[in-house]
Amino acid sequence: MNKILLVAYYFRPCNYVGANRANAFADFFAEKGWDVTVVTRAWTGTEKVWEDYLDSQEGEPRIVKEASGVKIHYLPYKAFRFPENRILASLKTATRNLTGRFHFELEFDQYQDYIAELIKKEKFNYVLASSPPLTVLKVAADASENTATKLLVDIRDFENDILLYQEPRLSLLRKLQFRVLMMYFQKWIKGAACIFTASPPFTTFIAKKTDKEVFTLTNGFDDLVSTIRAEPYPDLFNISVIGTLYKEANIDTLLEGIELLFRENPSVKIKFNLIGVKALPDVAKRFENVIPESKLNLTHRVNRSEALEVAARSHVLLLAGFDTMKGVYTTKVFEYLGLRKNIIQVPGDGDVVEELLNYTQSGKAPHSAEEFCSVIMDWYREWEQTGKLEFNGIDSRINEYSRRSQFQKLYTFLSKTDAKSGAKV
Repeated sequence: MNKILLVAYYFRPCNYVGANRANAFADFFAEKGWDVTVVTRAWTGTEKVWEDYLDSQEGEPRIVKEASGVKIHYLPYKAFRFPENRILASLKTATRNLTGRFHFELEFDQYQDYIAELIKKEKFNYVLASSPPLTVLKVAADASENTATKLLVDIRDFENDILLYQEPRLSLLRKLQFRVLMMYFQKWIKGAACIFTASPPFTTFIAKKTDKEVFTLTNGFDDLVSTIRAEPYPDLFNISVIGTLYKEANIDTLLEGIELLFRENPSVKIKFNLIGVKALPDVAKRFENVIPESKLNLTHRVNRSEALEVAARSHVLLLAGFDTMKGVYTTKVFEYLGLRKNIIQVPGDGDVVEELLNYTQSGKAPHSAEEFCSVIMDWYREWEQTGKLEFNGIDSRINEYSRRSQFQKLYTFLSKTDAKSGAKV
């Protein structure tokens, strides 16, 4: 039996979308019959805003064995604190960067000794580092280098301001920081047996910088999502967002579209559910300013099952478009696909998400406020006349984006490489 150690900052019960991918890796390998151990920091499951994900969590290390056999080591966490003096804070940042400590606000390298001892004791076949933060990769790479454990590297996000923006604007200091970061990054992945990323631009960039085979494993929907079926909300046509709306997205076009929708159609029976959008108060306020109070349900983050129930009962699921960026697959688009609901991205990104919607026939990607208003009103009239909104997505294509289908690519790769070495997966 293969033994794998998954090293991840975010993991259940952490109430953050970044945990879903690591959760799915653990469940997938356990289902394949592997012995799975996870090392993560302690979480309460009640996290709502960014500060919650940085806070200390005191206590003793806890080991939980789930029914699936997954063993999870929850470790107390001591948060990093910047000096209050700006000059000292800048010096602290520079010093840490020069010694290979990036994303140190998520200070995972405090577990370096614990993980090194665990690997020596358990003799894992693989250690899988789920990054960011890069401190996870640093710890896993160091532990792998000192043992015979094969390193698997999962990159969810990577220097987005440099690799994803179509027209990046970087200061000299940021360029220097990136050069230092890449020096360490290439060192850490040098011994990796396998590298995979969540987005094609990351895959392309890392492949060019290494002699490794790098491939894309997009995020996807899990089995829970694909089995949820619920009766739509009655009486009102519900349009919902599940999760954070980031400032990097083009929210302006979306807001203009919503404002136009209610200005031209003041009596429509439409309700917007913005679940989790209060996590960024400035963004939430902008929606409060354009959506009538009686037609708005605006919340902080809620637990995942509650959020998915709202999505499953909605008629349309909404995405904000990252039209100044490339290769941005948000996790929510895959969960929306799994729910088999009509999706609208505003504005269309002219990139991976718009291509995904077209390929699966799962929604629309209007590029202007006027087009958004037109699409919504067409769907609204169908609902008003028939009492429902048909979904015409292509099931076989949607299923290509389940986590199971995506992770099977990794399993197949490991099977081939292990077969060459005479090992069994």
